[in-house]
Amino acid sequence: MDERSLRLCEFDFVLGKLSSLTETPMGKDIALRLSPSSSKEEILRNSAETEEAKRLISYEPSPSLSGLVDVSPLVKKASLGVILEPQELLHIAEFISRLPSVKRYIRKSALFKELADNIPELSSLEDDIRRAIDEDGNIKPNASPKLAGIRRGIARLEESVRSYLESHIGREWRDFVQESYITIRNGRYVIPIKSSQKRAIKSIVHDVSQSGSTLFVEPYEMVDMNNNLQELKKEEEYEIQRILGELSLRVSSSGEELISARDAISRIDFIIAKARLSLSWNCIAPVWIDKPMVRFKSARHPILGNRAVPVDVEVGESFDILVISGPNTGGKTVTLKTVGLLIMMAQAGLHLPVDLAEMGIFKNVFVEIGDEQNIAQDLSSFSAHLTHLIPFIRYADRNTMVLIDEPVTGTSPREGSALAISILEALRDNGARVIVASHYDELKIWASKQDRVMNGAMEFDPQTFLPTYKLRIGRPGVSNAFVIARKLGLNESIIRRAEKLLSTDELSLTRLLDQVHQLELELRSELEEAKREKVYYEELKERYEKLLDELSAQQKMILRRSKEEARELVVQTKIRLDELYDRAKSSSGRREITSIKDEIKSLEPVPEEPEIQGDRITTPRTGMTVYVPSLKQNGEIIDINESKVTVLIGKLKVDVSKDELYTPVMVEKEQPQSDGSLKIKVDKSRTVSNRITLRKLTVEEALDTLSKYLDDAVLAGVSPIYIIHGKGEGVLRRAVSNFLKEHPMVESFRLGEYNEGGWGVTVAYLKGL
Repeated sequence: MDERSLRLCEFDFVLGKLSSLTETPMGKDIALRLSPSSSKEEILRNSAETEEAKRLISYEPSPSLSGLVDVSPLVKKASLGVILEPQELLHIAEFISRLPSVKRYIRKSALFKELADNIPELSSLEDDIRRAIDEDGNIKPNASPKLAGIRRGIARLEESVRSYLESHIGREWRDFVQESYITIRNGRYVIPIKSSQKRAIKSIVHDVSQSGSTLFVEPYEMVDMNNNLQELKKEEEYEIQRILGELSLRVSSSGEELISARDAISRIDFIIAKARLSLSWNCIAPVWIDKPMVRFKSARHPILGNRAVPVDVEVGESFDILVISGPNTGGKTVTLKTVGLLIMMAQAGLHLPVDLAEMGIFKNVFVEIGDEQNIAQDLSSFSAHLTHLIPFIRYADRNTMVLIDEPVTGTSPREGSALAISILEALRDNGARVIVASHYDELKIWASKQDRVMNGAMEFDPQTFLPTYKLRIGRPGVSNAFVIARKLGLNESIIRRAEKLLSTDELSLTRLLDQVHQLELELRSELEEAKREKVYYEELKERYEKLLDELSAQQKMILRRSKEEARELVVQTKIRLDELYDRAKSSSGRREITSIKDEIKSLEPVPEEPEIQGDRITTPRTGMTVYVPSLKQNGEIIDINESKVTVLIGKLKVDVSKDELYTPVMVEKEQPQSDGSLKIKVDKSRTVSNRITLRKLTVEEALDTLSKYLDDAVLAGVSPIYIIHGKGEGVLRRAVSNFLKEHPMVESFRLGEYNEGGWGVTVAYLKGL
């Protein structure tokens, strides 16, 4: 893509932001040199790298690369035989120290395997450097045995020199020295003496104080010692240079590995910066289509940041040319720049600040935005504009996106619009995808009559007289020049005169577009209201469903409590009956027996009032079918007396009062017993099984479960019951047997037969059942 198009779409802003997110000078250099590609393979690879790095850093922060320097110039110096300074060698050691953590990090993704493989193992070089040089860039005393010996000699000699000078300063030289301290001048130990006493000590003058009152002298006695010290320091310097030379040679011999690592770190830094940019701008990866088209939903121009109004725009699918019209400052130019910039970003491997992006790959993106007069070349706005458009026509093809803002301006509007239409037709014939922004009404009319050409309007709020910056594809926009002129305070008579100067067709078109726009606003308002109502009713439905769930939970809780209370009542009644039974066995008096009977009767449940169904029958007749609420059954009248009637229910004849006769209703049929009588059962009989499994329970849990089950079985009239405890070691079987022996409602029990489960099952028979 040409540099001018990249500049017009402000691609350099994206590069600047991307480079600021890198951590190394190498990564920054790659970011600033980034450009869009037209190679499908390269684009897909770069986009996938960004997506994978985004996944990695979202899961775990990347290792820091901050502070690393570019080692390639240092490697080059070393390869030329130059001895590197200690600080330069420390830079190399620090660079090497970061390699393992980066390598481990990117190895978490198979996509970065090749990059990880390009990071070599250089820890031995780092160890050698750090063994010789401390963090401040000084050569360590143990960098070599020879250096250690030299420095020990220097230390001993310096101590001797200091001791000698200090002893003389404190005694024979005490009256001659200016101050009692030892210092160094020109690398030699000296003492400060008064200038008036310079002949008192035979010495060599090395320096004079600024006031001239102090001389810094080296006594003759110290010359040999200082000379020896200088020789040792020279040896130290040579040894240091030898050590640095060896380390520099190591760097040179590892040059290829260091450059490979440098290139890998640079690329990793750049890729992670792309991922950071994607996260900071809330971007997504585009979906790539195998044809030249774009479809962006809620596309945002990065420069505008939070001020950007998302725009929906597309071209290349159902139409190839989009003509955007609307008021000035309405967002037409921003829309063009957004489309161009997003294409460039995507083809450079970056993610896009959109909610949806579907696009093909373009070989070229030609952009013509703005007014560029060229005085040096004597070009007017029209000429400069046309000069840029001519190459578009020459080189555009089906893999080209052309973005033009206000085509062919700076000349007669009639001629300009005709030229604009002709240029668009030429671009269409070349197969290019085109988005053009224009105020020309002739262009809007042309677009409405052409195949695969579509109008688009930048919206304008007629209430506030302000643009909304939203693009509506499918209808042309209105320039609203008269509306804006009124808002700015232009004299009304001038505006009315201008309206009269418009041709009838032009005025009719403007009014028609105004009416269409107003109608669209009303329809959109109604649609928004319908959406709000839908949301309201969905929320209402959700609240009612939640309420039903809560009511269901409450119902289950009430039923559970009722069952627990009923079970407790049965247990207490059973205990009391056992007590009364024991009293009755030991009692002989009639009065006490009567008392016990009365108490037993008081324990019987109070019968519920039968639910009355149907209408009462006032005139019963023989053969009439009636409903008897106390029996909850329908029957046939077979005889009528004065106050009672005889009703046949199944095979049972029952005498009932005339007041108990109602019209028949639907009832659940009871199965008659062998003796023809009806047995009325409680609801428990429908839910209580004649089998209970106690396997895998502890003895305590099993006996508690069995006790509750026996209560339910007694109420339901279930007998015999099969207690499945398993065979095992017999612990649970014996516990069940002992429990059944003591239970008041158990008549007898036995182990199961072969076909009943054998001695893994106990069969119990309940009393009275």
